[in-house]
Amino acid sequence: MQKQKLIKIIPDLLVIICCMMSCGLSIIESRLNFDSHHWGLMYANAADLNQGLIPYREIFIQYGFLTTLIQSWSLNIFGNTVVSVGIITGIFYAANIYLSYCLWQKILNKWLSALSVLLMFLIQGYILYPWANYFSYTFLLISLLFLTASSDTKNRYLMSGFFHGLSILARQSVFTLLPIYLYFIIRYIFNKQELQDQQVLRRNIVNFHLGLVGVIGIFLLYLLKESALNDWKLQSFKISEIYVNIFPIYKILRSFTESIIFNSFINHFDGRFLLYSLIFFNNIIICMIICLKIKNKKINLNQTDIILFLFSSLSLFGYLQSIHLYEIFRLQSSSSLGIGLLILGIHKTLFLFNRQKRVVFVIAIIYLFIYLSTTLFFNNSIYYPWNQDLLLSNKINQFRSPEGIVMLEGKLYSPNRRIYYESIAKILNNYSCELKYVVNLTIDSYIPLISPHYQRVQRSPFYFPELLQTIYQDELEKIDQLLTMETAILFTYEPEQIPANYHVVLNIVLQDVVSRTIQQSRNKVYIAVPRKISECVQKQ
Repeated sequence: MQKQKLIKIIPDLLVIICCMMSCGLSIIESRLNFDSHHWGLMYANAADLNQGLIPYREIFIQYGFLTTLIQSWSLNIFGNTVVSVGIITGIFYAANIYLSYCLWQKILNKWLSALSVLLMFLIQGYILYPWANYFSYTFLLISLLFLTASSDTKNRYLMSGFFHGLSILARQSVFTLLPIYLYFIIRYIFNKQELQDQQVLRRNIVNFHLGLVGVIGIFLLYLLKESALNDWKLQSFKISEIYVNIFPIYKILRSFTESIIFNSFINHFDGRFLLYSLIFFNNIIICMIICLKIKNKKINLNQTDIILFLFSSLSLFGYLQSIHLYEIFRLQSSSSLGIGLLILGIHKTLFLFNRQKRVVFVIAIIYLFIYLSTTLFFNNSIYYPWNQDLLLSNKINQFRSPEGIVMLEGKLYSPNRRIYYESIAKILNNYSCELKYVVNLTIDSYIPLISPHYQRVQRSPFYFPELLQTIYQDELEKIDQLLTMETAILFTYEPEQIPANYHVVLNIVLQDVVSRTIQQSRNKVYIAVPRKISECVQKQ
């Protein structure tokens, strides 16, 4: 009896271990990661909100207010550091793994669901960025749990709509509503039990929208109260024009199609991209089978068919989050529900083969798991791979800067990275009495946050010229004014952007110091101050 109980709980234990390991690895990644562009943006948003700045009106929030709000809470719980936003994101990603396990059990047994979790973990074991995708996906999965719960669950449609609303607020994307509406249509037309009392389903659909609209409505009322509604509209809709110019639709579609078909073999083989290509086509096959059943009115859809259609269509629409940049972390936090569907397809396919072919198939699957295990930390293209030589050399130490850069405390940096930020902090401290503002014309989001003695000019911590030209033209005017009045310290990659009345006091080579995002086509960062002030400080 005890042996049987133990066998039953082994899948649960495996899933819990994966969740705990994922959370731990995300914390390690939060300390090791030196991508100051993405991590600095999310930390800046959370810190600004904690300081009482008004969202959208005074803070550039690129994806979703709810993500910023949750991460601002994390700064109060785990400490006011960049590592803290990674910790809370890691917790949400671990929750995604467990919630996926709960949903997969609606179409798979416990063992296959646990196997799906293991595959999900091996594809991406920890977070890459403290990005909104992870938070939005958590609330979407909770919404699905309520939507597919047993019919006697009280207020399940209301709660499903409520959490779907939270998912939209965490990352402003409404694409996930389309599969939900298709799900409602299928249930309305083809479920015999619902046909006997269609008023019940209509009431449930109304409850779903009450939950959804209620959440969105409260958010919009909050923006109206803070006089930030127009700023939200500009950041949410006007900014899309910028990205359309950067990523033309025809190029996006062509690149996305090529990525689905060929990305696994570009530069070098990557099994993770291959898996997501298989998941994509597997989802299409499932949707087509369900649609054929719908077309043949003599065939009645059962509950499993409807759930399969819901999961596969949601997974397909999740690919839209990576349509402009085809990256695994975007798929993993939007389409990973399809992993369980792929396991279901493989499980059914195995029974079509004879015993010998089945053994070969199983060996191939085992090899895949071994391959994913060996490329999880040090050797793959999905993450910024952990530097094995650096980690084992004892050269990497916890960041404790004598210059008092509090936000970077707990970071594990190489000597060059510590020196880079300490040098910037030292320069900022040297001129803090003479200058009040910092102008950051780089994409390093840490720079304007390093010293508390300066006021920021830009709502966004990094420089995005198209953003200023399209939405924040007032910032361009203020930057020109401050440089003319000689009241700001300037950071830039381009010497041409330094005014004639300014003098370069430090330039730093960026190689092996900052992330790949910043190093692309950028060799140095220049720090310039007004010539008069520079001469006075040098004399002192």
